[in-house]
Amino acid sequence: MVKDCVAMGFAITGVLAIALFDYSYRDYILSWYGQLSRDEGQLYQLLSEDFWEVAKQLRQRLSHIDVVKVVCNDVVKALLSHFCDLKGANARQLIKKTVHYQF
Repeated sequence: MVKDCVAMGFAITGVLAIALFDYSYRDYILSWYGQLSRDEGQLYQLLSEDFWEVAKQLRQRLSHIDVVKVVCNDVVKALLSHFCDLKGANARQLIKKTVHYQF
């Protein structure tokens, strides 16, 4: 059962990756490149190979990340820092408004 879910997850991920590549190619590359060249899919093939190589390397790098540490430590620290900065910015803005209204 778990293996089936994992296999289905990889299949869905593959389909989404293909769709992402196809839409990106169509909307961001073919829109201008199609008018410049008549290579009949050669660029598509080359970029597709590069895309899958990038995906493979990204997957390999992500497999070495300690997800628990990232979620429980790094994200919590980043959120704490963000909200402390936000609180400080709000306090400074309130002080500026108060000083501005005194004149």
